[in-house]
Amino acid sequence: MIATADSLNPAKSRRRTSAKASVRASAPKVKQTLVLSEDSARRLAVHSAMLGVDRSALVDQLIQEHMRRFRVSDLDRNDTRDTGEDRQSGTAA
Repeated sequence: MIATADSLNPAKSRRRTSAKASVRASAPKVKQTLVLSEDSARRLAVHSAMLGVDRSALVDQLIQEHMRRFRVSDLDRNDTRDTGEDRQSGTAA
């Protein structure tokens, strides 16, 4: 009698349940095209490969860490925190 793989292992194999990916609330992303020198493109590729991250993620990280000087504010939105009353009361004399 010839034994087959099924007859040697009659128990059912258990299937692994896949781990659910954690859901992160991320900011909307915008696709950009950049023109880099050969050296910069090579450095970006090497660093992203060595760190094990995507080139886009690496550029985003570099921008977040090193470009903090300027901030953009929406001056037209209705902000209840700053009503401007302190500036207007000084001129009403």
